[in-house]
Amino acid sequence: MLRPLLSKVVVIRDPDPEKTPGGIVIPEQAKERLTRGTVLAVGPGKRAPSALAQKLAAAWGRYIKEHPEAVDTEVDDTIADVVHRLDRLAPSVEPGDKVLFGKYTGNEARVKDEHGVEHDCVLCDEEELYGVIE
Repeated sequence: MLRPLLSKVVVIRDPDPEKTPGGIVIPEQAKERLTRGTVLAVGPGKRAPSALAQKLAAAWGRYIKEHPEAVDTEVDDTIADVVHRLDRLAPSVEPGDKVLFGKYTGNEARVKDEHGVEHDCVLCDEEELYGVIE
């Protein structure tokens, strides 16, 4: 299993159709790669600009000073821990989502899933995905 970094996404490409809707068999050289698939794995998210993380940390520090009752003394929750949690921009896709992407998006690779089965996958940035099919 491949664990993507930052905003990278692993997408299992949907299989190419063997026949047209009318029943005509499509020869291998005439097949066009489908541009949709299922998200297999997603990275933890892109890092936010450090200035934004610093502003969030400063705002949190001011809030704690103004509202000391908000601090739970049993929880070791330092500003550094808060910044670490806040400095990533959460991904907008998750494993299992059906997505659309461009014909030349990302890089091709064979990746094993959690069951050890290999799949033809596309490795790309989250920004290269066009959208989620609902």
